[in-house]
Amino acid sequence: MLAQLLDLGYHRLIKEKLFEQSKDDAEIAHRKAMRSLKDLNRHPWLAKILRWRMCGDTHYTKKRIFGCMWDNPVGLAAGFDKNAEALWGLAALGFGSLDIGAVLRFKQLGNKGVRMKRVPNSEDINNRMGFNSHGCRKVKNRLEHYGQLPFPVGINIGKNKWTPLLSAVDDYCHVLEELYELVDWFTINVSSPNTEGLRVLQEAGRLRQLLVAVIQLRNTLWLQTGLYRGIVAKPANDLPREQFEAFVCVCKEVGVDGLIIGNTCMVQDDQGVSWGRSGPSLFPLVMEKVSLARTVVGSSMSVVACGGINSSDRALAAMEVAGADGVQLLSALPHKGPGLPARIVDSLRMRATLSRIGS
Repeated sequence: MLAQLLDLGYHRLIKEKLFEQSKDDAEIAHRKAMRSLKDLNRHPWLAKILRWRMCGDTHYTKKRIFGCMWDNPVGLAAGFDKNAEALWGLAALGFGSLDIGAVLRFKQLGNKGVRMKRVPNSEDINNRMGFNSHGCRKVKNRLEHYGQLPFPVGINIGKNKWTPLLSAVDDYCHVLEELYELVDWFTINVSSPNTEGLRVLQEAGRLRQLLVAVIQLRNTLWLQTGLYRGIVAKPANDLPREQFEAFVCVCKEVGVDGLIIGNTCMVQDDQGVSWGRSGPSLFPLVMEKVSLARTVVGSSMSVVACGGINSSDRALAAMEVAGADGVQLLSALPHKGPGLPARIVDSLRMRATLSRIGS
């Protein structure tokens, strides 16, 4: 009920004005949403109550993904909160987990000019953010200030644009080591289209070298701290089938804990500028790639679908048809409203209830 009320208020009172204010620059809407969500950081007790109301009974929605327990299999994708600024506000929406980042070793401003645009006559969004990040140190300070959180948080790691590809492993390992005890898993992002040369790291040889180094460091930190943190890889949704299958095979061979499938698809505008596209148009690709990944990895790791998930039906299809363990949302939120994650969770809970009755 609370999710429906939130969405009703959003669609009647906020959405039209927000979209008009940000018609030429969708990042304006994102900044406004972040300001509102950050306010709940001052009132964690209120965020806990709201989260309890939005999540509902988690007994039948809990699921172990990436080595940690999610209250439900509907997570927030990386890219919304890049710097861990609004964790309580986002948790209050009922997400089962939050993926933060991309977090970089050093502060980086990202690209200049308009960096986020809505695609006309579509719910798709193009972005060329360019890995804007406050840097690992500032994110670490924020996470330490939050303290122990009652929901899982992952960190999506990227590399700074000036870091040579041959030294990229140093960036990933630095962030992993600095934040290791503060979060629940780490996503190795080698597929953003907005950092020049980054996608080269998806090639099997380079990917294996990077993942082996990251997993070796994780194992060392595991022994030192007694804390196990999952290592997750995130390929691009638009990788050619053969290269995608090679990517997944490498992940299985080196023993990663999961896959997030996947990152934005690369498109070019009339001026030849590259953008990353997200939104409903990616869904057929996501279904295809998740199904292929599940065939390759079997039950050896978690697979989470990310891209085009904008309804309960699509979330259920990704999980029940393609074989995903969970889903992540992002670009659907401004179109469908802040109650979307809770509405999807309600559908999953209802499906589980009907299944129990039927059995």
